[in-house]
Amino acid sequence: MSFIGCSKGAFQGDSILLISALYCKNLSHIDASYAHTVRDQTIRAVAEASVALKSVQLNGAQNISNSAIEHLVRYHKSTLERLELFGCFRLNSKIFTTLGECHGLKALAFGFLHHLSSAGLLELVSKVCIYSSFPSPLARLHSCN
Repeated sequence: MSFIGCSKGAFQGDSILLISALYCKNLSHIDASYAHTVRDQTIRAVAEASVALKSVQLNGAQNISNSAIEHLVRYHKSTLERLELFGCFRLNSKIFTTLGECHGLKALAFGFLHHLSSAGLLELVSKVCIYSSFPSPLARLHSCN
């Protein structure tokens, strides 16, 4: 389900995403990129309500913190294959430890995250193997196990 840029008029706020998740338990793909009003509590609710999320795109979700992504991973680490987090400014390097738990993650996209450190990235790389070389905008990942 795509909510790209839904942030004006009747779609102001993230209630449409929340309602969709509550009534569509089988959502597997959510793209809420550039819907700037997406909040942590909505991502938590989506994580809890959905049965098996495979793809979550939150590019430009500037209100999302590590806590929301940690919650998402807690519920979907075995099913999550794609995660996009470009411009989620509140995320910091601690998120890499959490992302390392997603052993089925095939695509991870992130950038413009000013609170990341190279040590955090090394933590993630130690938990997964990169099988596609940069400068691809998506780092394609697979588990080393």
